[in-house]
Amino acid sequence: FSHRIRDKFIRATLQFRYPGDHKSAVPVRHAVPLPRVTRATSIMSDGNGTDPEKLGLEASGTSREETDGSQSRRKALATEKAAKLIKQYYDDLTISAPSLTPDQIAAKAVEMARNKVHLEEETATRDVEMKAPSEPRPASKQELPIFTIASFETLFAECQQKDDFLPLVRQVGMIFSCSETLNASFLRDTSSVDGGSLEHPDDLTVDVTAVRRAYELALSLNQSNLQSSFVNAMLILADNVRVDISARRNLDSPNYCNQFVICLENPELQSPEYIDSALPQFLSAMGRLPDQQQKRLIRYWSHQSHDQLKQLLTILQQLITVKIVQGQFTSSSDQLVNDNQGITESVRAMNMIYLASLLSGLRQEDESPTASVSPAVAQGDVMDSGDAGAVEAAKPSSATPTPADEDVVIYSMSVFGPTLIRRKQPPQQSMKIEGFDHLYKKFKRLSWECRSPLLGYEEFYNDALDEAIQLDQDFVYFKTGEGRFSFLNFPFVLRPATKMMGLFYDSRIRMHRERRHALFNMLTTGDEDMPYLKLMVRRDAMIDDALVQLEMICQDRPQDLKKQLFIQFDGEQGVDEGGIQKEFFQLVIEALFNFDYGMFSAIEETGQCWFNPTSFENDSQFTLIGIMLGLAIYNSVILDIHFPMVIYRKLMGLPGTVEDLKESHPVLAKNLTALLEFDGDVEEQFMCNFTVSYSDVWGATCTYDLKENGKEIAVTNENRKEYVQLYADFILNKMIEKQFSAFKKGFDMVVDESPLKILFRPDELELIICGSQDFDFEAMETSTHYDGGYTRTSSVIRWFWDIVHEMTTEQKRQLLSFSTGSDRIPVGGLSKLKFIIAKNGPDSDRLPTAHTCFNVLLLAEYSSKEKLKERLLKAITHTKGFGMI
Repeated sequence: FSHRIRDKFIRATLQFRYPGDHKSAVPVRHAVPLPRVTRATSIMSDGNGTDPEKLGLEASGTSREETDGSQSRRKALATEKAAKLIKQYYDDLTISAPSLTPDQIAAKAVEMARNKVHLEEETATRDVEMKAPSEPRPASKQELPIFTIASFETLFAECQQKDDFLPLVRQVGMIFSCSETLNASFLRDTSSVDGGSLEHPDDLTVDVTAVRRAYELALSLNQSNLQSSFVNAMLILADNVRVDISARRNLDSPNYCNQFVICLENPELQSPEYIDSALPQFLSAMGRLPDQQQKRLIRYWSHQSHDQLKQLLTILQQLITVKIVQGQFTSSSDQLVNDNQGITESVRAMNMIYLASLLSGLRQEDESPTASVSPAVAQGDVMDSGDAGAVEAAKPSSATPTPADEDVVIYSMSVFGPTLIRRKQPPQQSMKIEGFDHLYKKFKRLSWECRSPLLGYEEFYNDALDEAIQLDQDFVYFKTGEGRFSFLNFPFVLRPATKMMGLFYDSRIRMHRERRHALFNMLTTGDEDMPYLKLMVRRDAMIDDALVQLEMICQDRPQDLKKQLFIQFDGEQGVDEGGIQKEFFQLVIEALFNFDYGMFSAIEETGQCWFNPTSFENDSQFTLIGIMLGLAIYNSVILDIHFPMVIYRKLMGLPGTVEDLKESHPVLAKNLTALLEFDGDVEEQFMCNFTVSYSDVWGATCTYDLKENGKEIAVTNENRKEYVQLYADFILNKMIEKQFSAFKKGFDMVVDESPLKILFRPDELELIICGSQDFDFEAMETSTHYDGGYTRTSSVIRWFWDIVHEMTTEQKRQLLSFSTGSDRIPVGGLSKLKFIIAKNGPDSDRLPTAHTCFNVLLLAEYSSKEKLKERLLKAITHTKGFGMI
């Protein structure tokens, strides 16, 4: 196979350099391995093709008309220069492409060396044409060809005047295929900045306006060869960038990220020519950038407008969708979206766009009058310092997994030489990344803190991707970290319903592990270790029974909380397959959050629950409630809880701020905002000091100093912002610190090992705990299945849905509770509810019944719609309890 690659390369090289001689080229095949340099140079010297002497002669600009002695010396120097150049590329490729054979690496090294020679030739030719005859040409150092907007417009005008655009095509091919020349092109003038330097060390030096103008001119021609020049240049540039990154060359240059901005400004990136190969290859090279360079790009994109960032995101989304449509990604197929380079590299690039959107949103929030975000966010320094609160970042991967295909190298002829179009390689061993992508992991906390990103969270979702992912296999990659790509490492591209399946897999695997450990202990030690977490409760003493048993478990065997939960109601025959625990949680939460119980109070303006700071219950009671909440998530049960969003943010480890106060206590927040925006003398008008008053459970007034000696410190125009922030901190954090800390402790006892905080944002945490609020029974009707002889067109079924659509919202809640054991709507809406209606015999006076564990509603074949309605309403309104059918 390597000999065919070598022969193909030789024919392509000779066809380009010597069109009339390539047929006579007869490559020599070596039977024994050659040294690295010998192997590469032998490929070039086979037959009548280009030899290292010619390569060196081309690079040094030697004339064939010199004397024989001088020519011999020149040839010797050229050979030495060619050998060094090929050896350099060979060593770099050995590191960056370990899956290639030595012959393949040699062929690629020769190709890259040859492209460099061709670039120098064209540069020299262009310099001679552009310079005046009287202008001396420096002999010591050859200037690199670069584009400025002025030189681009001049060349464009010349080509347009002569009606010959080949010089422009060649110049584009040379400059856009070389990292060094492209990074030095379209530089912006920094002389207008004080001191002649950039405002921030990470600011890019590219003039984006000039780049867009150049693309506008180039694409106005509608020249196919110019378009091909851009495409082929991007392919070669991607290879060169990968080598640079592997060898860590030029990465410290302030201009190094310019090439990525310039290429991604191309408005034609959505065309098939780019999507097929060039764009995925380029994104693959960009994904290998070190963290510092990626952060520079993120900071640059965070300063772009919504439309500009959205345009870039749209390109990536289209690439993903096209690759999915072209592929055969089904549940029965062996092909996985995880192995498609175009899809995976697009997601990695979307990661950077996502972080830029968050950073931009945080910067905008910091400009609000009540903002409490650190000024470092506004300056972009957060991209330098990282986040101390986030999980420690893993080391970056030095390689990107590629599809498991055989090696295929395809070359295409262009005006600037043979071009690598596609190279599929077997999977490479990459450095293991624990948990999830290192850059997203380092700045995960940004997604918790940002309330209004520049691009909405929904804009990063891709429905085609959600449907194509085989989540069970993706979860394996996510947990094992075998170097394979996992979309769960990039949860921002997945809808909450999809991520819920990942959370479900994780909890079920842990439950299975606990069962195995329990059975193993029983066999080895003889201890009676229950494989399940079983609670026996009485309906008339449910709270006491549940909390007492959970308290004993927490003291003796806290690890049992990770076992699968089973509920047994005393005196009832029902076997818990999921439905009984749904009703258990519903009844327990209803009782615990009853304001008469004294642990929680109501916020008057919103009716939501808030921790009672003067509750008589001890900390252990709040810990047990936190355990109940964690168990509900762990066992995939949705609860009827009405907390403000700040509680879910605090569960993620974020403190409450003034912005949270606007949602949780809107009247108080409105008054504090009025204080901040008041134009007159605050001290004289409001007459406030740094204290806050509240009432205890007995109605007595309590006073708290926001600062030391707060009674003596008046609120003035100068310190009013500090007063507002301290006031909000007291209401949301310090006032309920004791109760909430105990509550969070119990919650974390269950979900501490879960990927819950990795996969979900605070608003999504509320969604998986409380469920959706969209009572779309039309979607439920569409997704319902039928059994026992019923079909969608059966009379009873048509009557049933007519009755349901006429119900009030409260009656619909009762129907859900009767049929599924909970009146909550699952994440993703009622279309995600696996609801079944089964036939339960002929017409009779029996009430409808339900298997709540399996979401099955049993209906007899009632003789009329009126009878069905009467029986159904009576069942959902008055029936309670479980029995054996």
